[in-house]
Formats: sequence, structure tokens, C-alpha cells
Amino acid sequence: MVLDQAKQRRGPVIVKTVAATLLLVFISTLHSLTHVKKRLRETGSVNPTDHLLVAAHLLEASLMGFSIVLALVMDRFHYFIKQVHQLRRELDVLKKHPESIRRKGKEIYEKEAHQANFTTQHSPI
Repeated sequence: MVLDQAKQRRGPVIVKTVAATLLLVFISTLHSLTHVKKRLRETGSVNPTDHLLVAAHLLEASLMGFSIVLALVMDRFHYFIKQVHQLRRELDVLKKHPESIRRKGKEIYEKEAHQANFTTQHSPI
């Protein structure tokens, strides 16, 4: 409920801003990680500080990546739950008024039958 209300107001702007910030930090972390690994390959020596930097950047990148994936999964999950609630409401309305549905179905069937007869009678062949 709260997520739905947040998505309707200023939520989309805030969510897009936070997502863009997370993505930029994620890319920056990956860039720093590759920079440290490149320096390790060039020097060939093992430096404890570089190992700590690699571990910290790897942990940070993993956390950012998992957060982004979790946010995407939550968004899709919320969308599907909203669709299920909408379909249930429509089904309840249809269950309460079956005679109006039969009438509408009969009208649509007759209309389609009339159009089919009209096209077969006035066919150019």
C-alpha cells in the first residue's frame, strides 16, 4: 500500500534518482576495482593495502549489485500484485452481475455475426 502511494506521487522521480545514484556508485566501484587489479598486474608484487582495497571494492560492488537487483525484483513483484488485485476486483464484479455479461456477450456475438454476413454478401469476388 505504501509502495503504491509512493509510486503515484513523487515516487518515480525519487526512485529514478536513487537508482541512477546507485548505478553511478556501482560503476565507479567497478572502475576502482579494475584500476587496483591493473596496478597489481603491472607491479607483480603483492601489496597488503591493495588486497584490502580489492576486497573492500569487491564487497561494495556486490552490495550495490544485489541492491539494484533486489529493487528491480521488488518493483516487478509490486506490479504483479497490483495486477492480481485488479483482476480479482473485476472478477468479483463479473460474478455479481452475470446477466449483464450474458447480454453483452450476446450483443457482441450478434454484432460479429452481422458483420460476417455483411462481408460475405458484399464480397468483391
